[in-house]
Amino acid sequence: MTGAVLAPKLQKLASGRSGRQVIVLPPAGGGFLPYLGMAAALAEHGDVHAVLAAGLAAGEEPDTDVPAMVARCLSAIRGLPAAPAVLAGWSLGGVLAWEVAAHLDAHEGHRPAVVLLDSYVRLRPDANLAAFTESIVDGWPASLPGPDRDRLLRTASAHVRAAADHEVSVSYAGPGLLLACADGPVAQQSAAWQRLSDQLRIEVVDGGHFGLLRPERLPAVTGPVGGFLHDVLGKEGSP
Repeated sequence: MTGAVLAPKLQKLASGRSGRQVIVLPPAGGGFLPYLGMAAALAEHGDVHAVLAAGLAAGEEPDTDVPAMVARCLSAIRGLPAAPAVLAGWSLGGVLAWEVAAHLDAHEGHRPAVVLLDSYVRLRPDANLAAFTESIVDGWPASLPGPDRDRLLRTASAHVRAAADHEVSVSYAGPGLLLACADGPVAQQSAAWQRLSDQLRIEVVDGGHFGLLRPERLPAVTGPVGGFLHDVLGKEGSP
């Protein structure tokens, strides 16, 4: 059933028609809500699961560095029936997707397709972390109860600080797509990722970072993502 929790920190968002596994990794804030709109499109390529970050449930503390988040993601996907065919993530989630894919390649010889939804090798040194966190909070439902909002805020703040302290340095030889927002520094963003991969496809979409997965912009996202995955994986269920 869509939304059913399969295992600690792993949640199914949509069912596909084959045994392929499509995994979305948590953006700053740790939840899966940003991915709900594109889950049906991703399901054309397999079952879609979201990894949930620590800090969202009562009594949990958020991870405070990217390596800890990567370890948590790796632990979560071990519960799947097959290794992931696709790792995707928005913002910090794309960084986690890249790092997890590089680990799987180096240690298990498995190279999933990686989709980076306006992710950055490193946040700009002059980034306003408080404003960044506030923009994340603005995307949450207004109906969230106070205790839930407090946990989410604590988690988002920890994630933003972790992202600011981290720079992706590991190369990845598998297939990748960077979907970059036109309102950002596309040239610098693209060049930074290309230094880590000669297999990276780059597509640019109109608009800014925080509205990327809003309903009105989803066709501009799912189109290039679907085309990339079709090229890499073929039709679902094919050999």
